[in-house]
Amino acid sequence: MPSASRSVPPDELETAQVDALRVMTADELCHEVVTLRRAVVSNRQIGASVGVVMHERGLGYDEALALLRRLSQDTNVPLVQVAETVLRLGHLGS
Repeated sequence: MPSASRSVPPDELETAQVDALRVMTADELCHEVVTLRRAVVSNRQIGASVGVVMHERGLGYDEALALLRRLSQDTNVPLVQVAETVLRLGHLGS
């Protein structure tokens, strides 16, 4: 009985594999670009909120960042959301 599967010449197989990798790579790159853009925005928000806390509390950069991180951990709220709140309110509060 003859086989129902057709033999694919090596050149065509390699081309198909390379094309599949290009599609995967394009999707992965697109995902990475989106992720990096979000990270840049988050980083800016966190940095700005650190500045607000530095001004409000008279702290240095590292101390203000540590305070925001501690607040984030204590409240189980992501640091970027704590930063967004500080920026929206214009202060850390008490």
